[in-house]
Amino acid sequence: MTSHARPLPAFAALLLPASLALGGCVVGGTSAVPFSTTTRVASAETMASRLQDMTPTTTMPTASTASYRGYLAADATLPGRDDPLALLGTMRLTADFGASQIDGNFASVIAEDGTEVSGSGSVTGGTITGAAFGADIAGSLVADDSTYAIDGSISGEFVGPDAGGIRGETSGDVLDGAATVGSFTGTFGLR
Repeated sequence: MTSHARPLPAFAALLLPASLALGGCVVGGTSAVPFSTTTRVASAETMASRLQDMTPTTTMPTASTASYRGYLAADATLPGRDDPLALLGTMRLTADFGASQIDGNFASVIAEDGTEVSGSGSVTGGTITGAAFGADIAGSLVADDSTYAIDGSISGEFVGPDAGGIRGETSGDVLDGAATVGSFTGTFGLR
């Protein structure tokens, strides 16, 4: 992404239904969304809102490293599902500004509809150019009693004073063995 890129929409507004973003619906007197899910969605929404308001970094650090923590939200099309599965996970990235490199991981993936899922993976081969960066993303996703590989890319930009935050987009393929069986698209934000 360049500093002229359009601002990215907030995670939940883009990827998660309004009912989840507001805490879920009530079924039989209890919330249909587990507390940990609503708490994580609220944290992701707060972070996305803060990052949305930040301007791209104009003067990048040149010799330091920085660690960022935040959230990755994505919609995944999977076999046997009519609608994409909305996912939210944690993400960590480390930027080495002196070497112009960035890498990290994602983990703790949950599904907004209560589907039992797990997922994790790595962000590798990242390069920083100015305030923009790109990298590969790969890992696994277990959903609907099947294990899938994911393979794609991320692109993003540093925002705020001293590159205090990161926002970006991700997309790629969902694989079953060597066969592409679906895709994913999403956004991420970290501070």
